Amino acid sequence: MKIEIEKREDIAIINMQGELDMSTVDNLVAKTKELTYSYRNIIFNFADIEFVDSTGIGNIIKLFKDNQDANYLITNLSSDVEEIFYILNLKELLGEKVFTKTLTEAIDLLKGEKKVN
Repeated sequence: MKIEIEKREDIAIINMQGELDMSTVDNLVAKTKELTYSYRNIIFNFADIEFVDSTGIGNIIKLFKDNQDANYLITNLSSDVEEIFYILNLKELLGEKVFTKTLTEAIDLLKGEKKVN
């Protein structure tokens, strides 16, 4: 999996490409933990993620739960990845407010330009 970090003022965007699975998740976790030292607002951009396995999902949940001071958002889920998240009830577990359809919506939400329901 390829990871690129985009920094916009007080928001870090983690752009991922490929597959988020047991062979790639450790790199994502390390980069995310490193970002939390400087950024409180972090967006996981799934636009180019083709597949996620249970290890990838488990580590996303752990990141959210271990660092509740950070504002994490997940955006741009493909229909296949969104279905996996739905089957595992991630919207209930993490809260519906952490899921956005677009990157612009996620950025607006973190900047307070749009109210969370």
